[in-house]
Amino acid sequence: MTINKPQAQALAALLHELRPEWVIQSLLTLLYEHRDEHPFPELCTAAITVAKNPAKGPGIIFLDGPHWHPTTPQTAPRQQFLTAAEKNRLQGAQLMGYYEAKNGADPHDTSNVFHQPLISPSDLNPNATLEAFQRGKLIWEFEKRQQLHPAAIEASDPDTLEEGAS
Repeated sequence: MTINKPQAQALAALLHELRPEWVIQSLLTLLYEHRDEHPFPELCTAAITVAKNPAKGPGIIFLDGPHWHPTTPQTAPRQQFLTAAEKNRLQGAQLMGYYEAKNGADPHDTSNVFHQPLISPSDLNPNATLEAFQRGKLIWEFEKRQQLHPAAIEASDPDTLEEGAS
């Protein structure tokens, strides 16, 4: 459990990089005084946690506190593969946004005969549905701009876009 000199030097240099006001020699002295108290990986985690808090000084590292008991790191969410039903639902939401923007309809107007709720109770990911709806609205807005200014972009070569004369 003893921290050796190269480990102490590496940790002191790292902490100095995080907090330049912390002097390397002082950090080495502090680490030497407490060299037998904690395993090196735990010490690194606690020291870096303290260093990331600008209100704390290096003397806090070896005191008991939350920096010795970090929360479990959050893992990145796993990539979800969409089922055919989910893909259809998102495509429907995107089309809904497109046509409601094109027709000038309010998606929240329940008095409309053709009104459909955007998010159903069985919707597993309402945020994705809202994003798809917004994407549909943006597609319509893009198409509308292209219709208003058809000569804005002309292509002499299909692989090259050039600005046309306005």
